[in-house]
Amino acid sequence: MNVLSLSALTHSEPAQFEVDPAPFSAEWKGLSREMLFDIFSVKKANRFTFEQRGSYDLADFVRSVKAAESTTTLGRIGVSEYVEGDEFGSRANGVSFDPRWLIDDSVFSTTEWVFGVSQFVDGLRAQQMAGSEALNVRSFVIPQSTVSLYDDKTPWDLKDIGFIEAFLRRKSVKRIGCRSVHSDSKLSVKERAEVIERIYDDIKSGIAIHAPSDQRECRRMK
Repeated sequence: MNVLSLSALTHSEPAQFEVDPAPFSAEWKGLSREMLFDIFSVKKANRFTFEQRGSYDLADFVRSVKAAESTTTLGRIGVSEYVEGDEFGSRANGVSFDPRWLIDDSVFSTTEWVFGVSQFVDGLRAQQMAGSEALNVRSFVIPQSTVSLYDDKTPWDLKDIGFIEAFLRRKSVKRIGCRSVHSDSKLSVKERAEVIERIYDDIKSGIAIHAPSDQRECRRMK
């Protein structure tokens, strides 16, 4: 499921290595560490392009190297040890064709709901009594649609979500409050926060609030 959520993101750069340009041995001229990385990258791109965006991971490459070692003298020069090591692994894991899917929705419409949740939380914090029970507030947005980066006519299958109420109940949410807001409504952030507050007043669970914003076309529960 592609969601827009309130969360803290951390990012760390992969370790930087100086790659030895020398070949592994005189017997295998041209087979350098850089050449191995190029071979891996081409195989990954080839499978993604010609096999319906198939994946080719480091583990696949390691298996190919070991298979070659079993029938040639490649096994005597330390190639498999190298591709299983940190240097090659760090570089190989950095090769990615993601994101394969893109949210097709108004960024302003979706982020304003997130800002509305933040304003609602600020209001709760201001009213919180000393010693009161902690309250978990989770916010997520189901986009209007999600399409393939490579073919905007190919949508992401959202059947795992289906109707939002049924989806939440499958996630063990027992008390659900709901307010319908037309997707074309020009609500301010303050007005969106007020909608969420009315939902909170409806349920008063005292345990957790799930504040979903379903951007898809509304459908009646069957």
